[in-house]
Amino acid sequence: MRQAIKAGPGSHDYPYWVRAETSVLLPEPAGSLAPLLRPSLLRMARALAGELPRLERLAAKRWRDQGFKPAERRALAQVSSAAAAAMLAAGGPLADYFEQVDYHGRRLAKLEVAPGLVAAEMAWIGRQMDQRLRRLVPGEASRLQAARRQLDLAALLVLHQAYYRVRESEAQAFHELFCAELQARSHGELIARCLDTVARWSRADAAALYLRLAEGSGWLPAGCWPGAERSSAVLLPGESLRRLGRPRQIAIGRRGEELVLDARWRRAFATCWSVPLREGRKLAGVLQLGFRKPYEWLPRELRVLRVAADRILAASAKARLAEDLEARERQIRALASQMVHVEEAERQRISQELHDEAGQSLLCLRLRLEMLEEQAGGQETLRRGLAEARRLVERSIEEIRRLVADLSPAVLEHLGLKAALRRLASRFEKTYGIRVCADLRMERDIPRRLQRVLYRLVQECLTNAGKHSRAGRLNLSLHSDDKRVRLCVEDDGVGFRTPEALAGSRGFGLRGIKDRVELLGGRLELRSAPGRGTTVIIELPAPDAGAGGCEVSRPHPRQQTGER
Repeated sequence: MRQAIKAGPGSHDYPYWVRAETSVLLPEPAGSLAPLLRPSLLRMARALAGELPRLERLAAKRWRDQGFKPAERRALAQVSSAAAAAMLAAGGPLADYFEQVDYHGRRLAKLEVAPGLVAAEMAWIGRQMDQRLRRLVPGEASRLQAARRQLDLAALLVLHQAYYRVRESEAQAFHELFCAELQARSHGELIARCLDTVARWSRADAAALYLRLAEGSGWLPAGCWPGAERSSAVLLPGESLRRLGRPRQIAIGRRGEELVLDARWRRAFATCWSVPLREGRKLAGVLQLGFRKPYEWLPRELRVLRVAADRILAASAKARLAEDLEARERQIRALASQMVHVEEAERQRISQELHDEAGQSLLCLRLRLEMLEEQAGGQETLRRGLAEARRLVERSIEEIRRLVADLSPAVLEHLGLKAALRRLASRFEKTYGIRVCADLRMERDIPRRLQRVLYRLVQECLTNAGKHSRAGRLNLSLHSDDKRVRLCVEDDGVGFRTPEALAGSRGFGLRGIKDRVELLGGRLELRSAPGRGTTVIIELPAPDAGAGGCEVSRPHPRQQTGER
């Protein structure tokens, strides 16, 4: 096992590493070494040239005994000051050493070697080099040791930058996944953005996401990168399902390449990374990345991929639920629109029946009663009875005319919504004695079906205000634009407590208005309080002028304005 870092001889050489875990972008350190130090570093390298192979073997044994893996040992060997001395002794430039430190520093970060461990091992190698310098060049040891410490400090700065860039790229990838989850407008767009993010972060040449079918061993492509061309559904035997249930690096051309779900990848790529997507213990999908060259993942990369896969699966499930919900809402709105259409058609049918059958029969009865009344002559009692019956029939005719006008207002069909609402407001003023101020501004045409809905909503709001508000004034406004239609009915009446009114309302009252508006995808806002009047605000989405604009049956030729 790796040893814990303890303070000891030489640890004071690296005061900088106290801040190693902070994310501070530091300046490029390669040029920070004073030119005067370079001759000293070259002298140090030449003095230690014969000792370097032995020192490398000693370090390799130490790291093996401490439990460092081969890849970790190789990376540690490339970032130490011994590696710099070997490069300088061979005539290489110091800049190449810092590039080497940067590359292997990123590998150490992805191998999940703690930066403190790297610092401790660099300090240990530094002490070994100092001991040999004191023995080989005692007169120059102090100067060369100081140069070596400056070299190590610059290397630690480069290492810090390497660790920082690795963490920064991971944070950026997760930020992009989070933004995709928030901003994507569809499940397909979400998967495309997530695959793009993961592929760029891992430097893959292709990425694909597969979701497992509910039944059997099939896999359905949910998205791919680059481009939008997806492979067809894939069927695999049950054993392959078990093998895909854990992360795998698949070398194409060798055993196991059948686990690469897109057959085209087996001809185009050399390596495939496969990461399972799980819902609890259930295998729900798999994320696969393709590389044109052999490419082995490092522990940190696998950890990030697993977390990213979980994030993508959760976002995918949420997006699919949102799409399903939106589809169901569209179905409900379509059904509500159809119900409104059916309701209007039924209103027209009833009004037509009342006009053609009951209305005409009552008119005939009225004429007959008038004739009998004239024929009664001097029979005063009979004349009074017939006159009373005639007046009762006349009141019934007027009531039928009112019902016909309410059920299917001909003015709405022939003159449009504005004229119908003004006629409705005028009749309301006469019936309830409440003054109405109407502001009707429509910047675009409203489909016929929506006109009928708005008429009914205004009709119900006015009826409620007339029966319950005891108001003296009522403001009616209707505005429309390309996005919405806004209806506002405001009175100065007695008001009420909104929660109780909504809870106790039945039929086509406030609760009925609320339900109808919500079914049509709109919004109802109700403002009221005892003694402060009532404001009803209704907003409905404005469809295209031609949408839902199909006509219901026209009024009967004899049914024009509800009059004889």
